[in-house]
Amino acid sequence: MVFDDVLKQKAKKEVERATERLGIKDEKTKKAVDSLLKGLFN
Repeated sequence: MVFDDVLKQKAKKEVERATERLGIKDEKTKKAVDSLLKGLFN
């Protein structure tokens, strides 16, 4: 259980870094990228 939470936090951090690097400012786009990546991990 704890390991899963750690992986989710790391994934969230990576999404934030990626959206910053790509210059994504739109919140809808950020959510779309986040849900896409979450789909890959589930």
